[in-house]
Amino acid sequence: MEINDQLLEQWEAKVQRLLQNTYVLGMDREDIAQELRIAIIKAATNFDENNKKGAIFHTYLHTVMVNTLRTLILKLKNQKIYMKLIILMELI
Repeated sequence: MEINDQLLEQWEAKVQRLLQNTYVLGMDREDIAQELRIAIIKAATNFDENNKKGAIFHTYLHTVMVNTLRTLILKLKNQKIYMKLIILMELI
């Protein structure tokens, strides 16, 4: 699959739809959108059109984008827990 501006433009509406239903505490909406655009590029790079499971690109892309959002949420959650631990350790 060719990776270019047209690919990103083609899937921008999906990025915007996901943004409507997504809120990640501590992240700006444009940062989330950028992460989703990067996910489009990764999905296009890794997608195998001859896959044995027969998944179409849209299905694969959706999975990659949802997993990207989950990873962002977990990373931020873990960072907050880590920061709380540092603060607690400094108080001791």
